[in-house]
Amino acid sequence: KPFNYRASFALETQNYPDAPNQKTFPSITLNPDEVFEQTTISCPVIFITAYDSYAVKVFKHFTIDYLLKPYAEEELLESLIKYKNIKDTFNLGLIVKSLTEIENKNNIQNNFLVNHRDKLISINDSAIAYFFATGKHLFIHINTGHSYLYNNNLKDLVNTIDSVLFFKISRKYIINRNYIQELLNIIVKK
Repeated sequence: KPFNYRASFALETQNYPDAPNQKTFPSITLNPDEVFEQTTISCPVIFITAYDSYAVKVFKHFTIDYLLKPYAEEELLESLIKYKNIKDTFNLGLIVKSLTEIENKNNIQNNFLVNHRDKLISINDSAIAYFFATGKHLFIHINTGHSYLYNNNLKDLVNTIDSVLFFKISRKYIINRNYIQELLNIIVKK
């Protein structure tokens, strides 16, 4: 049966189940200078060999264990349990999701620099009540009632602000959820 890319290892023993434990069982000769260093191992491997000289080098790769022939059945069982524990705790989906959240969080802009008279002012997103676009200009309106011209546009701003804190309510406004006091339900009848 062919193994897919997620397969860990295979022992081809034909009719001799104890064959890998015998010193005479053919072993792949690992020549680090020629083959092993040039090969990328992308799946977990339990090395079973009669040679101890490669033990340190193989652990630089995706190695679960390194068993020397002859090995005890318990050693192989421990290696398989180790592999299973690693496999069960290593959830690629969760890791990718966590890394994506971290990356996205790092791309969120929390402070906005605006020109005010002869200086730059940093405005934290928690102080922003809303963003307002008119023509080619974008304004930041803060909780004190002041407004500042901001050098950006709504289209680009949407990709950098915290989508949990802000949301776009029209083509001209992005509002901070924390500054909403009430919502009116207006029904327009024709």
